[in-house]
Amino acid sequence: MRSTVMLGAALAGLFLLTACAAGPAQTPIPTLDPRALTVTAVPTSTPQPTYTPHPTAERIPTRTPLPTFPPRFTGRVGGTQTPTDTAPARPTATEGPSPTPLPPQGLQDVGGPAPDLVPILTIIDTGATCGKQGTHALVQLGVTNRGNWSAQNFTVEWSLGWEDPFKGEVRREFIGFQEWGLQWSRYFVNEYVWVPCEATTTYRAYVWVDIGNDVAELYEDNNFAEISYTITQP
Repeated sequence: MRSTVMLGAALAGLFLLTACAAGPAQTPIPTLDPRALTVTAVPTSTPQPTYTPHPTAERIPTRTPLPTFPPRFTGRVGGTQTPTDTAPARPTATEGPSPTPLPPQGLQDVGGPAPDLVPILTIIDTGATCGKQGTHALVQLGVTNRGNWSAQNFTVEWSLGWEDPFKGEVRREFIGFQEWGLQWSRYFVNEYVWVPCEATTTYRAYVWVDIGNDVAELYEDNNFAEISYTITQP
């Protein structure tokens, strides 16, 4: 019995000595998946088509002269013309009359320089009716210079045909200087004017320019103007 125990112990010790002599167990090297080691080639790009230039024209030298054509017109209408190398003579310049200078201020269709004083007289009585309080009519009254020179020191006389309680019936305006041109027209009255009346009444208005003939004008027969206007009873 004792010998059997000793034999088992001896075998166990031998096994341990054998295991220690063999050393630790070797871990196998891990292997990789073959699919991970496979290399896929990069796809190649398709080349673009190359540009082919247009063929250039090639000029072929030639010695053939250009064709000549006969003249279409060889003479003068109604006669013949002899060719000549002499240039035609230029026409001789003819001097015309020298231009007449205009006045410093003036118009070309009248003489002068001189003023031309003309009265301004317009009365619009449309819709004006007579009553105890009177009525209003549009009056435009004055003088303008239609000539080509200024006028100085003259008198204008005018009337509307009825007596103003403060200024009378006939009035006079002295003008020291009147420039020529419609833009310089001078108005003594240019507004609605109260006209006194109690019944249908007709008035006579006038404007007399340069009453003393103090200004030498282009026309002396247009210095006076007159009109009649009626204010009716409603």
